[in-house]
Amino acid sequence: MDLSAVLICVAFVAFNSWSLWCGKKSRDKFYADDIQRLTRYIEACQWVASMRVSPVDIDCYSLFRMSESMRRWADETGKNPLEISSFRDYCNWLITPVKPENS
Repeated sequence: MDLSAVLICVAFVAFNSWSLWCGKKSRDKFYADDIQRLTRYIEACQWVASMRVSPVDIDCYSLFRMSESMRRWADETGKNPLEISSFRDYCNWLITPVKPENS
């Protein structure tokens, strides 16, 4: 994993740990234990980095948007984004191009 991927993962883990902790009271069904949560994010980051996702356009605002979309996705699908298989589904959903409605 190169340095830029590590920095992105650290920022992602830090931001989401803070935002999930703040919303923990309403989301206990999704988020169990803090250590387990961090471990899963790190594993997920390693998986995303292994896909060689380009870090060029990722910034704090993008991470915030990703966090918000992850919450919506979790609410809509009922899946736990902290389970690695679900996180992969979420990542694939994010990178799948949206088809025009008229096609």
